[in-house]
Amino acid sequence: MQQMRHKKTARGRLEINRTWMQQPLELNVGHVTDKELAKANIDHHLRGWCSFEGLVLPVTRRDMLSEAKSSHFVTIFNRLGHNKSAMDSRSAAKAGARGEQVLADIVSILRRGLIIGDEHVVGLGRGATYLQTPPKCVQQSTHVDFDFVTLRRPGRRCVPRCQPPYGSLNYFLFLYFSYFWINASKCREVPVSVWVALQDCSLYFEGAKHQFKAGDVVVFAGDMRHAGAECDSATEATYRLFAYLPTRNIPVPWQVKDGMADLATPFRVADPKVAKELHETTYPCSQKFDMGSFRSHLYDPVTNTFYRFDMQLWLSGLTTQTTSKCSYATYVDGAPPLIPHHKVGKCPHFDPHDFNATKHEKTVLCDFRRQCKTGIYCQGTRTLKRLRTEDEL
Repeated sequence: MQQMRHKKTARGRLEINRTWMQQPLELNVGHVTDKELAKANIDHHLRGWCSFEGLVLPVTRRDMLSEAKSSHFVTIFNRLGHNKSAMDSRSAAKAGARGEQVLADIVSILRRGLIIGDEHVVGLGRGATYLQTPPKCVQQSTHVDFDFVTLRRPGRRCVPRCQPPYGSLNYFLFLYFSYFWINASKCREVPVSVWVALQDCSLYFEGAKHQFKAGDVVVFAGDMRHAGAECDSATEATYRLFAYLPTRNIPVPWQVKDGMADLATPFRVADPKVAKELHETTYPCSQKFDMGSFRSHLYDPVTNTFYRFDMQLWLSGLTTQTTSKCSYATYVDGAPPLIPHHKVGKCPHFDPHDFNATKHEKTVLCDFRRQCKTGIYCQGTRTLKRLRTEDEL
């Protein structure tokens, strides 16, 4: 057990260092410096994903791995159209208290780094889950976690303007006019997914395989094309922690799929009056939204039907989208491409106008720009300085 840190006051009394005590014990918080946050912000914005190496402490990772191995797993999709194959038995299970706490600490870090904003509500993702890749499981189909095929894709960075009360005349006028404003700007409302390696394992982004060590945390945008890697072991399964971080406007895609009728029917909400009320209390943008009501129900937008929440029903009905569109830049030699037309000597990655930043966020962005110029992506030839002539030497 770690010892408490103390310091002596002017009167000679011992005072507990409360700042140290408030740090989450699940994560290596000291590892997440301002420079790490600045780099993660750039990577997530330009590349579509970012990572924090060794963020989860070994003792926490071992506890979660033990928790995962004792969980009840439900089969999810691996290769589209091959769910009955033994090589496609990828599965998921509800995470326990340890996994939920780790997720909450990661969310705090992402907010600190301006990677997610107020639109991201943890409860809308229904918590963390453990993913299991069984022995000999093949690579997953390339997909995106959120529906950007039928829904309008927002931008990535700025916070939306303040929204009037739901149902008012100003609200509908806001929707009409802000549609063009939101599409023309970058709004920090793209949902993201969080992936934590409990063992050494891999993940595919845009067809490229990336290796991650146990304890690494990966965060990727909801429209980032990715795929779970194959299991290299013939005898041992691999485990990860996973969570959706949706927004109020873009939910986690879910529906009752073919073959789920027997599972779903007992949970169906048949009373039309109750269903009408649930449309208001479970819609995140409604003034009558109630998180308790949301957590206790599932909504199938395809059939306009509500169901009482059940973990097996939830995991079985998770859907995905496939697309050929690539929304992000490809890094060359581990760095993003140079942004054209930016001023020489000025970091182009943290423009306050791109964030619609508050006063506090402008201070954070100023520090991020300074960090970027002293060792991330704007160093060396990326911030060319005027060379002095021989007469000036």
